[in-house]
Parts: sequence; structure tokens; C-alpha cells
Amino acid sequence: MTRNLYALLVGINEYPEPVSRLSGCVNDILAVEEYLKERVAKDGCQLHLHKLLDQDATRQAIIDGFRQHLCQAGSNDIALFYYSGHRGQATTPKEFEHLEPDLLQETLICYDSRTKGGWDLADKELGYLIAQVAKNNPHICIILDSCHSGSGTKDPLLETKVRRGSIDRRERPLDSYIFQPEELESIWLPCSNSEKHRSGWNLPQGRHILLAACRDF
Repeated sequence: MTRNLYALLVGINEYPEPVSRLSGCVNDILAVEEYLKERVAKDGCQLHLHKLLDQDATRQAIIDGFRQHLCQAGSNDIALFYYSGHRGQATTPKEFEHLEPDLLQETLICYDSRTKGGWDLADKELGYLIAQVAKNNPHICIILDSCHSGSGTKDPLLETKVRRGSIDRRERPLDSYIFQPEELESIWLPCSNSEKHRSGWNLPQGRHILLAACRDF
């Protein structure tokens, strides 16, 4: 039986103003794509790759990438999400304030996040999408290459931009999140089952491995 690897690769260099541009994110994605093609050929897997670069990496396109591409992964398949770009923070709606002591939530800044009518992809939304992918029981790996990544072996004389955007201080309405209306009330209530939901959220959770470029601060 053929094992499938569904990969959603997102890299954003050319952010529209006011978000500062980056220089290495698209190269990251091209390198990961090359690696996957070589590795999958050796392992005998079937690679299904969906790539979103720069202006194609809108908030809705990333959400659709999870729902329409990664959600195809079945039992014993692999679902991989690799993100290279700006990470940010945004003001937390009052319904989520008990989950965020500093009243800020962690986010991924999509291509159109800071344009008129646009929003970041909040950590709670990313977790929600992972849970949807997890319903068919694939192996899930999330790689976030963003925010304060070190220069590594790059020339220290070259300018290095940290992959962290500014804080979005706008008040975000609850209906702008991807949750279904009937789910909202149970999601923001404090969770009484600490064994099942150790984060304190009632959000659906999907088993996954997270590889992050740095710590949350």
C-alpha cells in the first residue's frame, strides 16, 4: 500500500506595506521542496505538494491548503505544514482573555493579514486546522520557521532581518475567526478536564509534532 506525503509549504518575502519584507523565506521553501522530492523518491512514498509563495500565501489560501490539501491525508500518511515568514502578535478578544495573561495571542502573518479587512492566522485557528487534519489519523508535522531565527552560518556582515512582525492592536471581532458559530461558546469557556485539554482551551486538538525555530518569546 502506497504511503502518501501531503505537504503544504508557505513562504513569504514580499509582504505589502506596512509589514517589512524578508529575503530568505522563498528560498527556504524551494530548498524544502527539493529535499522532499529527493527523500520521497528514496522512501517510496507518493508526494502531493502544494506551495504558496508571496502574494499567493493569503490567509484564505493557507486555510484552504489545510482543508482541501492536508485533510486528504489518511491513516499512516504524512501531513506536513512548513511556514517561513513573519510571525506576530495580536490583541486577544475578551472571550479569550483568560487564555492569554498578556492579552496578546501568537499569530502567523499571511500575505494579506495587515491589509484592509485582513487578519493574521491566530494560534487558536492553527490548532483548529490541525485538529481537522488529524481526524483521519495521519502523522502530522508542523514546522514554523519564523521570529528571531538566528543567522546560523550566514555571513555576519550581511543584514539579517528577524521574522517577527509588529503587534496588531486592532480589535478583532470574534466572527472573523474560522470557528463555526455553534462552536464558539464551548471554545472560549475554561476547560474543566485538564487531562484532556492541558492548555486550558476547549479547542479541538490534533496529535502532531511541532518543530519551531525559536521559543515563544
